[in-house]
Amino acid sequence: MPNYHPWLSMIVLLSLTACQDQTAHSVSPAPATDPANVMLSLAPPSADDLVPSRISSPSLTAINQNQETVSFVTAIAADALNLAPQSVQTRISDEYWLTVTGAELAQGIRLPLSQGGSVVRIAPRGDISSGGLIHAEAIAPQSVQLKAISARASTQQANTKDNANLIATMLDSDSLASAGLTDNSSALVIADTLSPGHYQLQVQQHLPASSQYLVHVKEKHSPFTLGLSAPNIVAIEDQQLALTLYLRQGGQALSAPHLEPKVTLSDGNLQKVSLPLQAVGNHWQLALTSDTLAAFHRSNSHLNELQIDIETQVQGLPIKRTVKTAFKPYVASARIQSQVLSQWQDELPTSLTFAIDVHSPGRFGLQGILVGTDSQGQAQGILLSQTAAWITPEQDQLTLQFDPELIQRSGLVAPFALKALTLNDQGQMARISYQANALTLQQ
Repeated sequence: MPNYHPWLSMIVLLSLTACQDQTAHSVSPAPATDPANVMLSLAPPSADDLVPSRISSPSLTAINQNQETVSFVTAIAADALNLAPQSVQTRISDEYWLTVTGAELAQGIRLPLSQGGSVVRIAPRGDISSGGLIHAEAIAPQSVQLKAISARASTQQANTKDNANLIATMLDSDSLASAGLTDNSSALVIADTLSPGHYQLQVQQHLPASSQYLVHVKEKHSPFTLGLSAPNIVAIEDQQLALTLYLRQGGQALSAPHLEPKVTLSDGNLQKVSLPLQAVGNHWQLALTSDTLAAFHRSNSHLNELQIDIETQVQGLPIKRTVKTAFKPYVASARIQSQVLSQWQDELPTSLTFAIDVHSPGRFGLQGILVGTDSQGQAQGILLSQTAAWITPEQDQLTLQFDPELIQRSGLVAPFALKALTLNDQGQMARISYQANALTLQQ
């Protein structure tokens, strides 16, 4: 596409001829090059790309059923070449949680503590076992007793009959509410001088035996942390979920087989199930059958939660940790066909049309980054193109539009390429496929 307007050329030419002989001559602009259609092929996916090998039909109600087609083209910075999605998330924990009953608190629960200065919070939970929601009552911190029960604790602490040497501060629910924690919880700040070991926490206050409480132990600045790296999206068709789980002391990772983790899968409500976790070297493999995932996949708007608990000893010190992560389960509902129709005008790409394989109708979004080549032969970003439409097996195309004016303004030239090609199922709010280096554009 030329970088000047035809009428401007005409004015300039008329002005020049008028100065010569005062006679105006009509000049017609040169005809534009006709658009050209060229079939291209997607590059083979790399090991880090997300490309489904087979597709299925989602069974849940779609979140977005809008059938309107929309497209956007946005200029981007030259160095913005990568929109790689975050597919793995890492969580680091210096804390653990226990769910206990009023009867267990009255009898006393065991708390492994690896250092002084920890914070123990006790939060009442709701109970719907009777058919209605019943909230457990708040616990007065003055009714909480803490005593040492292991040999690691000092003789002085083991013989202590009160909390004087073990608890530095007590906080009731009103104090925590004023700090923004409004769940009726109470908290104890453990003395800095506490020796690591096993302790017993007991509540003297009368509590209904079946009432539910969450005990949260936060050991801030502890050298012992539990780390977890796990995918944040999981196709229901997958049979395994690879995890990296490690316990660190300072900067040193400890041997994974000593952890003996316990894994719980939750749907964010009341449904929970324990899952087997197998050590593979320093990594872990979680068995997630399609039946298990399908049973916990009840809404496209929900995430599933993995909770991993470990309890071990390091050099005689008791270590207990809980780490949690969430992932989005989805059905691989679509796939981009390898053949792509490109349209060109004046040696610039104007659009790319993709055919999408689907088994059932749905709303899908497609986006990609168009890049060009600078004078040093380096790839530079030009624009981000996005589109979304209702796709059916019969109407199966999505088109990414390009703006030739933005391409010209960038100063970049061929070869052009499409990077970060991403297909989203907007009915599931899930990313279905991603290719970092999807296509080389050649006319």
